[in-house]
Amino acid sequence: MVHVPAAASRDGFDQSLFTGQGKPDTLSETNAFAWSPRRGKLMTYVRPALLGGLMVLSILAAGCRSDSESSSSSDTAGSSSREGASFTEDAALAQRAAVIFIEMEHIDIGKGTIEEVASADVTALALDGCYAKIYWLVNTDATCDKFIETLQTALNAYATVDFYMIAHAGVQYFWGHFDNRFYVDDILALKGLDNIDHLRLAFLLGCHTWGLTDEFIEIGAKAAVGSDIVQQSWPFYPLFLYNFATRGYPLGEAVNASMTPLWDKFKVRGDASLRLKS
Repeated sequence: MVHVPAAASRDGFDQSLFTGQGKPDTLSETNAFAWSPRRGKLMTYVRPALLGGLMVLSILAAGCRSDSESSSSSDTAGSSSREGASFTEDAALAQRAAVIFIEMEHIDIGKGTIEEVASADVTALALDGCYAKIYWLVNTDATCDKFIETLQTALNAYATVDFYMIAHAGVQYFWGHFDNRFYVDDILALKGLDNIDHLRLAFLLGCHTWGLTDEFIEIGAKAAVGSDIVQQSWPFYPLFLYNFATRGYPLGEAVNASMTPLWDKFKVRGDASLRLKS
């Protein structure tokens, strides 16, 4: 299995999104998104909103890299304390990784959907420079077995690992590709992984994921985010990434500042004061 870092080339990143099922080296045909006729009509209206979110996030100059570069260039006459803080952050960054799991069409035929593409693009943009390495599990790579394997790889290599899941879910499970489910018992079984104490955050973007946060805390995560209703991921997700990654808000504040009243109901279990760069 090939893990695609955030700094991967655009072609390589796209290939990980549009690889045909059963044909690991073959790109799907242009615009061959896997959606039903009814979903196609819906996405006619949703797609502009998704692309608009990408544009807004770009305008806001999202990403840890842009934030750190602007702050460092604004005052070159910094004191030794600033230099010390920068050194500390560099050291923390070198020990920080993320595992990204994106699967919006768990029964599809192996072609990237617009939701998956937009979610992956927003994630890559916002988290650029925030982690020493990002492990991507998107579409056909977003399986339960690959999740376990990739999480173990990250835990072995890095002292701090954050897990971002963008997928369909239920009260007791979340969905991977090939229509297989990852149940609460499977989450609890992750406690047997080596270095599971390196898991810091479980960000669970899906319907009824609040029911999964307990298990992630039980296996050792410092904090977990979930929703206890049928949930839409936009515009909450790009706003959360902007507030958490770019603006540096504590987790609880980032969640609260990103929700649309009467639309979102995300909550934090565990340490709501956690910051991405902590």
